[in-house]
Amino acid sequence: MFFMPFIYAFFCTLPSLVVYSKKELSLKQMVIRKIIQFVLIELIVFLISYVMGPLRDIFMSVAMIAAVAVV
Repeated sequence: MFFMPFIYAFFCTLPSLVVYSKKELSLKQMVIRKIIQFVLIELIVFLISYVMGPLRDIFMSVAMIAAVAVV
């Protein structure tokens, strides 16, 4: 489990591609893309934690979602 931070970092940087655009985005487009990016990061952290095993019960799942939302 030594490489877990690197795994999280790699997969959580991928949603940043959602914000990329060749032209300037309007404020509404940027907000929507940031919301999508946030949801994708939540899902990635949750899924990696579920697959690797740290999420064992509902309390840990809720705590993980809350922690990612705060950060």
